[in-house]
Amino acid sequence: MIFPGSRLLHEGEAVDLAVMTDEIRSSSFSGHIVLQFQESLDLVIVSRGEFLKVIEQIGRRIMTTRKYREIWGKCQIKQGKMYVFELPPSLAARLRGLCHRRRHCAGGPDSCDIAEVILEQKESGLTGFVDCVASEGKGIMELQGGAITSCYFTEYHGLSWTGIDAFRRWHELLQQSVTPYSISVSKYLPDVVDSHAWDALLMEGMAEVRLPLRPVDDRLFAVFGKTAFEGEALFLENAGISKAVYLIDGSVEISRRAGGRKQVLGNLGSGAVLGLSWLSGKEPPSMTGIAATNCRYLEFDSSQIPRIIYNSPAMAANLINKASAQLSGVTRRRMFFSEDPRLKDLEYHVFQVLNRSPERLVEGLVPGELLSELSRVSSCSLPEMDLMIRKLIGAGRIVLSSGRILPHPEEI
Repeated sequence: MIFPGSRLLHEGEAVDLAVMTDEIRSSSFSGHIVLQFQESLDLVIVSRGEFLKVIEQIGRRIMTTRKYREIWGKCQIKQGKMYVFELPPSLAARLRGLCHRRRHCAGGPDSCDIAEVILEQKESGLTGFVDCVASEGKGIMELQGGAITSCYFTEYHGLSWTGIDAFRRWHELLQQSVTPYSISVSKYLPDVVDSHAWDALLMEGMAEVRLPLRPVDDRLFAVFGKTAFEGEALFLENAGISKAVYLIDGSVEISRRAGGRKQVLGNLGSGAVLGLSWLSGKEPPSMTGIAATNCRYLEFDSSQIPRIIYNSPAMAANLINKASAQLSGVTRRRMFFSEDPRLKDLEYHVFQVLNRSPERLVEGLVPGELLSELSRVSSCSLPEMDLMIRKLIGAGRIVLSSGRILPHPEEI
């Protein structure tokens, strides 16, 4: 089970299994190893470097640790992917101290009321976990002296939540459950750190349900994902939108309308992020995105970003890098124009002149022609305009190529 806050420590080819195994065994790692092959998906539970339990998706079997070690030792690993997730350290530390486990109740919605169980444990001053498993998902709620201190929830074919969102989602889905679920109450002593009983808590009920473990992008795609076939539009220029786009795979052609004609700016591939500035809903897209090939992408608004961060550290890092780069660009532009406010006006006039025909956007103008046309719309003298154009070129606001001045591709 990949809980909110789990860190993706490793992602790579399964041929690196032996090296990663040695590293895990010699460390205090607690978490999960996911081995994804063409015909199977294996989940390995690890606590402080010790392999505790294995689940194989084929037949939904639970294999003994001894049997898996025999298979592991043969090093006959087929081509596949390997993911190593570390449990949130605070959760792992508390789970290691789990002991005196007891089953409180088990059954369906008609025989076991979740609200009553939680109320009873709060009144009894429980320090431990309330664990509930159903076909919709699995949740773990932690209580300290009867007070709910944290909650984790994972849908089997959806996303992971933590905190109050996890509690709400857990309660909502379990109320709707039409298949039997089980509730277990586990007491633990925080000072006991030698017990490995927490793997039983994590795996409770897993033999009766399908494994949720799929590549992170697929799990996100199940909630935010869309598919565009070749020639279909992902977003349109100047259309109202308050969502950003993350391209999972495929290619998207980016274009704008200039002088009544389509101007292709280029193609973007997997990992591209578009529209962080659209999230406010106040700035419409200044370009059109058309699928150059069949592609899959995520479309999300600002309220959904935390779920992406919980489920994909790599995607979260990409979003942060993109946002940082855009913010840095805005800051540099503001500082550049603060030195001489006339630069911003002249830059606007340069783009206005170059946008008068599609050919100019591609071929540009020689400096003499550009200055001639600028003199009709700007109050600056020719020497002043010449100096400011040199500054715009030096700052990368416009481009001088082969003796002709062109707009910067990102500014078209």
